[in-house]
Amino acid sequence: MVLAKRDGERWQTLYGHIRDSLAIAEALTRRPGFTGFCRRHGLDADHLRQIIGLVVLFHDAGKGTAPFQEALEANRAAWSFPHALAALPLMDMAWRARRFPALEGNRPILEALAVAAHHTELHRDLYQNLPDPHKRLVFLPELPEILRQLYEETAPIWGWTGAFPALPLDELSRRTLGEFSKGLLGIRDWIVQQVAEMSLEERARFRARYVALLAYLKAADKAASRAFAERARPGENGPLLPFPLPETELESFLPDWPPDAGERLREALPPGKDWFDYQKELREALFRWGMVRAPCGRGKTEAALLWFLRRRELDGLDRLIWTLPTQVTSNAMRERLARMFGEERVGLYHGRSSLEHRERIRARLQQGPEGPAPLDPDPALELEWAREANFWSEVLAYPLVVTTADHLLYSFVHGFPQADFALGMLQGAAVVFDEVHAYDDQMQAELREAMALLRAMGIPHLVMSATLPDPLIRAGRLEDYPLIEDTAGMIRRPFQVLKREQPLIRNENARLIANEEGIEEVLDGYRNGAVQFLIVNTVRKAQTLYRRLRAFLPPEDCLCLHSRFAYAHRRAKERRVIERLKRSKAAREPFVLVATQVIEVSLDISADRILSEIAPLDALAQRGGRVNRGGDLPHGLFIVFPVDDPWPYDEGRLSRSWELLSEGPVSYADLHRWANRVYADLEGGMAQLPELFRECTLFGPDPAEIRFDEEHGRRYQPRRIEQPTIDVIPHDLWTQLEPGDSPLEFLTPVPLWWLAHSQRHGLDWFYLAERPPSHRAWLICRRPYSEEIGFEEDIEAGTSGVIVE
Repeated sequence: MVLAKRDGERWQTLYGHIRDSLAIAEALTRRPGFTGFCRRHGLDADHLRQIIGLVVLFHDAGKGTAPFQEALEANRAAWSFPHALAALPLMDMAWRARRFPALEGNRPILEALAVAAHHTELHRDLYQNLPDPHKRLVFLPELPEILRQLYEETAPIWGWTGAFPALPLDELSRRTLGEFSKGLLGIRDWIVQQVAEMSLEERARFRARYVALLAYLKAADKAASRAFAERARPGENGPLLPFPLPETELESFLPDWPPDAGERLREALPPGKDWFDYQKELREALFRWGMVRAPCGRGKTEAALLWFLRRRELDGLDRLIWTLPTQVTSNAMRERLARMFGEERVGLYHGRSSLEHRERIRARLQQGPEGPAPLDPDPALELEWAREANFWSEVLAYPLVVTTADHLLYSFVHGFPQADFALGMLQGAAVVFDEVHAYDDQMQAELREAMALLRAMGIPHLVMSATLPDPLIRAGRLEDYPLIEDTAGMIRRPFQVLKREQPLIRNENARLIANEEGIEEVLDGYRNGAVQFLIVNTVRKAQTLYRRLRAFLPPEDCLCLHSRFAYAHRRAKERRVIERLKRSKAAREPFVLVATQVIEVSLDISADRILSEIAPLDALAQRGGRVNRGGDLPHGLFIVFPVDDPWPYDEGRLSRSWELLSEGPVSYADLHRWANRVYADLEGGMAQLPELFRECTLFGPDPAEIRFDEEHGRRYQPRRIEQPTIDVIPHDLWTQLEPGDSPLEFLTPVPLWWLAHSQRHGLDWFYLAERPPSHRAWLICRRPYSEEIGFEEDIEAGTSGVIVE
């Protein structure tokens, strides 16, 4: 008996696991994304289909060796024996003997690399520092028969013809891992020579073929492993899935778009309403990549979905990747789309998304068939399911994945261990870039280059914004992209602008002083039943204003929201705001939200009036989108205050924004026209993406070289960081953690300079602590923290403020 998997007293044979993997891979090639990819890259679909099947057939052949079987029987990981490397000489022997089809020439180069990397990212040092390079392979005599049986049983469906080749393994069995490690090094050098003269576009298409092949293999392997985890019984298990696999079975592992997606989208319309003209135009658009300019609250989300559903029919697409600038807006968008298309079809990925998945799964497990379950669910089960959901979201495998623009960019440059898997899944997707702004020069430069790569790979994409300034279009080299504009919406005037002469909050000798006239204006609005947002540019300002207002308002009617809360507290605040403001206008009660830029983008919340510090005009337009959202007449009030410190924005653009902003009823056409003048000098920054992408064509740097963790870049940082942060856990929360609590829920970003300030002045603000059973070291901060305002930001030294997302 040759085994592939063991989980305690449950086993699965190598034959069983490979056949399950073959079943899932074959079913995936029946979806639209496969034929669409072949068309875009001029590949013969039958040819590629055969190659995918052969790669899956051989991917775990390295498990048919004595060293791997010995480790499995001893119930320990074979970490010193990489079975993926051991499969490569077997593949080379089979292709030489049988002349199987290959993507590049007659040898299985890309095929072998996909197998080598199906458990780890392909990088330049892969398998070059083996713990035991002298270990011999020692293939088991049963292996050739297992592979032959699988080949013959499934050949009619895969389209393979001819007999399976003889595989004399005696000579291979005497060779060592180190020999094949050197062989992989030779493949790397050959690849470097082959791609050296390629243009960036040629490299993009070359890499697209590799990552697509890898993605089919990894998706099949991971889903087959999940089938074992969920369906295997004690003792020996063979195949757990039928072959061929019905679509209904595949849905339980990798869901597809619902067949009634169009009807579900139509149901999202308010009763008696029809699509706006620009939405209808986008629904009929034939372009593969284009732009949309439409005001906030005018249905850009639905418009983009209409475009995608048409493109899905025309191009053959399996999924839609929706990128947003921040975690807050990503969370809200996922919830909105899940209500429309189903929880099981919408993924979410960002630096804290595992906590979102765990909370959602906990709520689902607590809900029994007839109401809340009497017992709390198992935390270990919650964690396992949350990790699973987060993994498939990270690799962009759901039909609809909401993520940040940063994560998409990192997938191009080995920015995380599953980056090539995610990039492979992207080959069957379209991308929506929701709310692209000009004020972050670094991010817009990186997105410019990402879109060039998407074009080279033939991946449809849509760029959306409320203002979308013309200089940004030129700097992004998007002049050839068709533009659809909501003309009727752009000329509507949902709010009036008033400009105040004095700052809403001013800095006097490093102390922040609130504008008492502004405070009285807010209190007057509250007394008159208004919903009001105060939006400022730094966390410290938000805390100062909140404290001043909190002295006069009931705690349930005033809330402070920024990005420097523990994640659990921040999400609770976001939900409280959305729940409070979901009520109909007639039922709403007065409410005051003091916030930073976290509420600017794509949150479907609306205020009667906003008091805001000046910001670059495209950012200001987003803030304005929270006033009288979707209204036709200027019933909302947008009061804008100057600042005495432009940080964190460019001073010139901020002053031009203030000068150009006019009082009175304002339309988004006005804001667009003014934004064109604010960014007239925009040239487009230098991007890091092209050079790093060249390095990562197939091998390149290890993910650890690219970034430190989920939110902090090392070699690659796609957005401008005004003030670096570090994650800590507040001491008061750390001491209250219960055994089942996850410390991740209480990670809180603080300015990195606090660490140096504490050390320099001997303040002892920070210490390291461990928590069983993992014994991971966590950085704990002793500074006062409250769920109401977060960490106190008002520190005598270094109080320049802190930029939020």
